[in-house]
Amino acid sequence: MSRIASTIAAALLLALIAASCASAPKELPPESRLVVALAGIENAPPSNKSWDEELVSELLKTKRFRVIERAKLDALLAENELTLSSLGDTGADQKMLSVTGADAILFAKVTDIREYSGRWDDAVTGWWGDVSLGIEAKVAARLVSVANGEVLAAGEVAGKAEAGKFLGAMGPSVVDKSRADLTSEAIAASLEALAQKISRDAPPRK
Repeated sequence: MSRIASTIAAALLLALIAASCASAPKELPPESRLVVALAGIENAPPSNKSWDEELVSELLKTKRFRVIERAKLDALLAENELTLSSLGDTGADQKMLSVTGADAILFAKVTDIREYSGRWDDAVTGWWGDVSLGIEAKVAARLVSVANGEVLAAGEVAGKAEAGKFLGAMGPSVVDKSRADLTSEAIAASLEALAQKISRDAPPRK
């Protein structure tokens, strides 16, 4: 790679890092962190990972939430004869708020998993990739207030994982992974992106 191309690549990398830092949500003190109960992730494929635990971990990394895990939420609801479908009912909402201590419930669902392949080139850096197999996973979510059923944050994000031959900052490399491993990595990437989106959009605890 020429000196000019190397300089451009370095400048692009620094710009990406700066943009990432600028868009990162601000950490909140514990008392201002929204208490979120996780309702689970629908349609997630079987894995040796716990996708619920993965999402809990990503939410906690943002330092903007306190999280009630799915198993604890289910136990509290069953003990008090409540269901998540009762959200929006004023009496049930107040009881749910009282027994769970949650400010909001997070509903998540894997909406799409697709395969792709092909070649891409970056005209600025000269980097390229020959993707033999790529997996894109999309996850949608809604963060619903326990107090009144209001949707506090919502959206859909995507995560990708690829196998093939690549040329980048560290030189050429070959990535050879199974379809199952790529799917797992793509979902993990989408959950990371989801936690970041929810953390940017959700209000702090009042």
